Amino acid sequence: MWMWKDAGEAATRLLIQYESILPILKGVSLVVSALFIAGTVYSIIQSKYHHLFSDQWMDRLGSKAILARRMRRLWQEAIHNIQKKNDREAWVKAMKNAESIMQEGLKAKGYMATNDGERADIAREAGEMETIGKMGDARSAYAEAKEELNPFTHEQAIAALKAYKKVIRETGVMGAGKF
Repeated sequence: MWMWKDAGEAATRLLIQYESILPILKGVSLVVSALFIAGTVYSIIQSKYHHLFSDQWMDRLGSKAILARRMRRLWQEAIHNIQKKNDREAWVKAMKNAESIMQEGLKAKGYMATNDGERADIAREAGEMETIGKMGDARSAYAEAKEELNPFTHEQAIAALKAYKKVIRETGVMGAGKF
């Protein structure tokens, strides 16, 4: 009988010890939960799932501004990349994004072709755009920047992006307003 009495006392002591560390365990579980939530939010933001989700939702609602939203997002990424002063790969990526936006703009204006180079040539031959010379300058700067052996400066990349901006603005693919 004395064993049961000792076991009961041991259980009581264990419960008393557990109750003394209960606030600490609650705090630890709160911190761990907060880290899991923060990690989930960070993952969603980094995967850009929220952009995809909002675009799909707008598609369902029948919004016409989806292309402009996507192009504005690409433009913001290009601006972010061009601001990296010593990163040539980022400049090339910025010009690639600007080239993609320009090509979408040419498609939207009705210049159809099998590839981007032909589309730009058709637009150049049509001569309907005022910024046609800027398009040639921007495309040649982009081609030069892609060649890693060619010397290419940050100022040249900025000038090319400005030329792309003028062409993109004329195509109207990003909608009205500043960009």
